[in-house]
Amino acid sequence: MPPPARLVGGALTIESRWAVLVLCAATFGMMSMIYIPIEWWPLAYVCLVPWLVAVTSARRVGWMLLASYLMGAAFFICNAFWLSPITAPAWIAVSLYLGIYFPLVAWLVRYMVTRRRGSVALVLPFVWVGTEWLRAVVVTGFPWFYLAHSHYNVLTMIQVSDLVGAYGLSFVIAAVNGWIVDMLIQPILVLRNRAVRRPRRVPVATVFTAGLLVFTIVYGRAQLASGTMKPGPRTAVCQQDYPVTVSGSRDAAPWQILTGYLKLSLDAGADAPDLIVWPESAGSATLNREFLARQTLVNLMTEEPNELRRMWLSIGQWRGRSNGMPTLREMEALFPNDPNSAKRIRVALAKWYMGKPMDRAAAERLAGLDPKTRMRGGLLFDQWDFGHLGSEVMSALARGRISELREPLGLIGELWGVRADAGLDLANRRDRTPSWVVVGAYGYEFNPDPAPLRAKLDRFNSVYVYDPNGSQLPDRYDKIHCVLFGEYVPFRYSRLHWLYVWLNSITPWGATGFEYSLTAGTKFVAYQMEAASRGGRTYRFAVPICYEDVMPDVCRQFVQSPDGRKNVDFLLNVSNDGWFDHTSELPQHFVASVFRAVENRVGVARAVNTGVSGFIDPMGRIHDRVTDGDRLYGPGIVGARVSTIFTDTRHSLYTRWGDWFAHACTILLALMAVDAAVVGRLLSRRRTS
Repeated sequence: MPPPARLVGGALTIESRWAVLVLCAATFGMMSMIYIPIEWWPLAYVCLVPWLVAVTSARRVGWMLLASYLMGAAFFICNAFWLSPITAPAWIAVSLYLGIYFPLVAWLVRYMVTRRRGSVALVLPFVWVGTEWLRAVVVTGFPWFYLAHSHYNVLTMIQVSDLVGAYGLSFVIAAVNGWIVDMLIQPILVLRNRAVRRPRRVPVATVFTAGLLVFTIVYGRAQLASGTMKPGPRTAVCQQDYPVTVSGSRDAAPWQILTGYLKLSLDAGADAPDLIVWPESAGSATLNREFLARQTLVNLMTEEPNELRRMWLSIGQWRGRSNGMPTLREMEALFPNDPNSAKRIRVALAKWYMGKPMDRAAAERLAGLDPKTRMRGGLLFDQWDFGHLGSEVMSALARGRISELREPLGLIGELWGVRADAGLDLANRRDRTPSWVVVGAYGYEFNPDPAPLRAKLDRFNSVYVYDPNGSQLPDRYDKIHCVLFGEYVPFRYSRLHWLYVWLNSITPWGATGFEYSLTAGTKFVAYQMEAASRGGRTYRFAVPICYEDVMPDVCRQFVQSPDGRKNVDFLLNVSNDGWFDHTSELPQHFVASVFRAVENRVGVARAVNTGVSGFIDPMGRIHDRVTDGDRLYGPGIVGARVSTIFTDTRHSLYTRWGDWFAHACTILLALMAVDAAVVGRLLSRRRTS
């Protein structure tokens, strides 16, 4: 009988449950250190190694899968803790869900290595990228904590993103982790009958991993040496520090938000920016022309008075009166030449307060009354009037007419009983150069004949652009990718409407019956502007809102036109991160825009409430962030930065083809899963029979 084969290296078996837990804990610790705020990015190349050794070598498979899940859930609970100020139950639920992806990776890697005699370096990258893509799209998506995100400031390595997205760099990092595991668990030599046989898995894995690293580095250096970037418009990004709470107890008033950003814009005007950018919701009003049109308001008053109440749009508030109703004498003061009309309108207004429709003639008289006279009298149409005043402020800011800010600010001050222009020093400011202005605000649209289950008034999270003539451009952008529960409750317009009603009632905002859900937009809007600082040259830009810059394919669809051309020169991201209480979410959110810039070879400017605001060039270089000395995020960081947005002539492969690589990895993951679940089970049955 020939002597048995003897292995040199490899053949590790882990018997102890505690050893598996310790190895998983080591990976948990190292993964937590590669991201902001610690940022020890070199650990990314070894952070998965301890866990993968346990995955491939543990004798108790069930225990290994359980430990993998516990590690994954704990990772997200600890590192996505910034979700807790908004809703602790959702933070825990999301973390428990995301933990599932770790045992999925463990199951497939173990099967392919132990049953299919695969190499970890060859299997892990495909499985890992497949699960990253699934995390980005399942349950509206959570594309956070990619392996690539640890390298946002390693410029050479991130350049490969313009080929296959951030997934490409995650692929490379996963391959290096897998190669190290192969070196630890795979046999290097097999001795039999004095003959030496070298297994192929380690050499193939070595060539594969080395090839990936060399290509990534060489490609990155070549891209950084290209001369395709050019300076674009001078842009001002504005950042205030207005934390937002679920209860609203610490929230700034709408007039404070509006005037706070106005002050930053006036200060930045000294640098003559071509473009001024305010964050998401910074307008604090409803600015779209459809809603501000008189006919919309009349329709709602005469047809659906309670629709406005459900949307938190009260009408007819009479300042200083607890019952909200003006006296007849006060109404006559608003209609001095028609006292009989004043009486009829007061009766109609009283009916409206009782939830009954107003007669159309009275509604038209109220809505048609000179707004300044009516507002000075204290008869307020809340969102409608504030929207008109807010739009006047934005128009005057765009035209550079400082003197024309006084009247709308004075009326805003009268509405709240404050000095809205305090601290703006309007008397000592001169008119300045006109500029384009981008502002995040709300949008409302009236549907006279809504489809079944649809509301008569749709709410949008919108972006508005004012040109240097002070005109609001006709195309507003309505956010397309809304956040589940944060911005909408599911099933609102489905046959499961009863489920929507219940889910809405258990949310913090819907408990009173308020239907806070936004309606998703349907159109990727691109804007065109002329930059005075560049001799009037024309540029095109788009404005993803909030977490849309985290979604790779959303930003790509802004850049790629339907006819295959590069549709925009740069992106502006407006966001409100005030929900996250100055946590590490703020710089982690900024990291996502670094990859969007490289993937699509566009410059990016971010204007974010509470931060982080700043600029990123098409190579991924970060510059001119709003800071307080060395502090990048935290309480009290307020300011405006004026800098140049860079453009790039390259039309990247990623922009053209999208997530083709991630899709291919996911398909391979699915095939491995079928193999493991079906073929692997059949093979096990044959062995035991």
